[in-house]
Order: sequence, then C-alpha cells, then structure tokens
Amino acid sequence: ADFKPILSALRELTEDAREAPPAPPAPDSAPPPPAAKPAELFLKTLFVGQGYVGKSTLANRLATDEFQEFTRTKGVAISDLQMTFDELPALPRTTLTLKLWDFGGQTEYYTTHVAFLDTRCLYVLVWDASGAQLDPEGTHGVSFWLH
Repeated sequence: ADFKPILSALRELTEDAREAPPAPPAPDSAPPPPAAKPAELFLKTLFVGQGYVGKSTLANRLATDEFQEFTRTKGVAISDLQMTFDELPALPRTTLTLKLWDFGGQTEYYTTHVAFLDTRCLYVLVWDASGAQLDPEGTHGVSFWLH
C-alpha cells in the first residue's frame, strides 16, 4: 500500500514542532530520559454496508495490495494491515496495526453485528452508488448504517 499520503499529512501536522530548535540543557541538569520504546498501536476497523457492494474486495486490497473479487462473506472475516512509521516526532518508530473486520452485508447477519460494534473504532461504510441496490428510501442503505 502507498503510505506516502499518510506520512505527508503527518509531516504537515508536525512541521512546527520540527522547526523549533531543541532547548539547550540546563547546567547541572539530570541526564536525559531513556529513548522512547517503539510504539505499537492497534485500531479496530469495521467494514459495513449492504451485501455485494465490495467490502471484502476493499479490505483485501488494503491488507494484501492485491485485487481479488469475492462472492459473499459469511459472518465476519478478520485480517490485519500493519504499517510502520519511522518519522513520527514523538516516537522513534511506531507500528500501527489495523484489525480489519469485514462484516457480511446480508440482513441475516445484522442481529449479530451489534455484538461487535464499538464507539472506539474506525467505520468504513461501503455502498453501491450506481443505484443498483437502492433501498425504499433511495439511500443505498446508508441511512440504516448511520443509525
């Protein structure tokens, strides 16, 4: 996967902090603290939406950087996407692991989804914008997932 846009955005956010020169140590000050240990961060990432809209294809593309069409996810499929950043200013090396939870979009799975939904995760709502799967409200099923 191409992480250049992510690193570029992080650089912009921390540009001011990098430009400021470090303050000289005070005379007779205590030794500097030990170097920070590499950070390991995890983010639960949920792919939700109606069935047959491309959730599995998108999750697989992110995890493996390969294109593969999928037919139907039964229940939930879980995979990992690991990214390492060497350029974050506060940490010498940061590993971010996205736990990709690809939920089956068929209505028979909706009652089990609530057991896994959490306010402390990233949601990726995928829908078919072509109009092939319009719901009665004409919202591509988006309104259901936003409630």
